[in-house]
Amino acid sequence: MALLDLTKALYLRMSTSGFPVSTGLRRAGDQTPAVVYEITQVDIDFAMRGVASGSYTMQVSIDCVANTALEAWDVASDMITQLDTNVVDNVNNISFIISTATASARTEVPDDGQSDAERVVTLVLTILAKEI
Repeated sequence: MALLDLTKALYLRMSTSGFPVSTGLRRAGDQTPAVVYEITQVDIDFAMRGVASGSYTMQVSIDCVANTALEAWDVASDMITQLDTNVVDNVNNISFIISTATASARTEVPDDGQSDAERVVTLVLTILAKEI
């Protein structure tokens, strides 16, 4: 399995939430609620020298952006719901599950000079993944 398959499977699962999902950055004034995620680390297990075992540990940061704090927490809850079971993606031949999650909240003011402050709940997830 390639790392690309892992990232595709994660994106596809988050997209089923119905919220706009983007990678890395979001423009000020874009539709809310929205989800912005970034894969910050991937650890690959090797069974023997130079041969990946097909087992991965991935750290993902997910920003849940909304107009109110309650709405941002609701989006975060939906993201956890999308990912809290053993996700099996037969297209990309991968299975993954959350092993740990943390959440924090903040208020951000977009720098476009026109948009109101947005509320953001950031989830940091550790996800265990393997080839199927």
